[in-house]
Amino acid sequence: MKKNLSITLVFIVLVVIASAQIPNNGFENWTTPVNGLEPTGWYSANSLDPTGDYFPVTRSEDHFPLNTGNYSIRLENKPSLFPGTKAFGLAMTTRLDGSDRPLFAITGHPTSLCGYFKFQSQNNDTMDIHFALYKNGTEVTSGRFINPNSFAEWTSFNIQVDNTLYPEADSARIVISSFYSDNLLVHGNSVLYIDNLSFDVPISAVNDLSPINEHGFIHPNPASDFVVLDLEKPDFKNAVVSFYDFSGQKVKSETLIKNQSEVNIQGLRNGVYLVTFFIEGFSSTGKLVIRR
Repeated sequence: MKKNLSITLVFIVLVVIASAQIPNNGFENWTTPVNGLEPTGWYSANSLDPTGDYFPVTRSEDHFPLNTGNYSIRLENKPSLFPGTKAFGLAMTTRLDGSDRPLFAITGHPTSLCGYFKFQSQNNDTMDIHFALYKNGTEVTSGRFINPNSFAEWTSFNIQVDNTLYPEADSARIVISSFYSDNLLVHGNSVLYIDNLSFDVPISAVNDLSPINEHGFIHPNPASDFVVLDLEKPDFKNAVVSFYDFSGQKVKSETLIKNQSEVNIQGLRNGVYLVTFFIEGFSSTGKLVIRR
């Protein structure tokens, strides 16, 4: 039990470090300015509606993971209501004119932006999530995820930076939109949900973390190149450990030999994996974070 607690605490600490730098990363805090609710620490297209009747950015109770927070951010296009560029779902951590970019301070050396999204695309709208890292006001690297397809269920994303060898960063900015933001054109009433942003380590529900089963533990978690199987019975027979990505695809499976305690995971990319372990009639599934 102590080992399981230590794994969970390590994960919580890393998630707090990774996510605390992003303002209101879970979109739990909202203020009430002139134009509807506004996510604290973010600017949105709500300020572009002169009538005050249409709010492209709203707070939603549809969130993910289910027991992590209570809200998400919802971004909606409405070209049928306002033709032109006022009818889009857009939020960013800088002012809309970019005059105060970059906005929030960071520490460390992030190599990816993680989070969860759902997208209802109409008329080939393309959702857009991009971010940039800065040093002394100069951009040192960036990353982007664009997608024209609908995702009805919450789906994880992990956006890698273009250049992982950048020397250092001290600040960042993030832009999310329910359309392709480079040309500011929307084509349909598309809707995008975003929740629980973090650098490098995805945020997962704490109760999703588990040992392999009652007969052992897998550690470290997060891991980088190898994981160690700390088993109650090291002389097991016919034990199989399998790794699945979040799309449900099996990306690695290994049949363990007697007294084997280490599994090489160098071929797996950074991210969150489901680990299934079968041993002597018992099976269990837990989560493993790979972070380098």
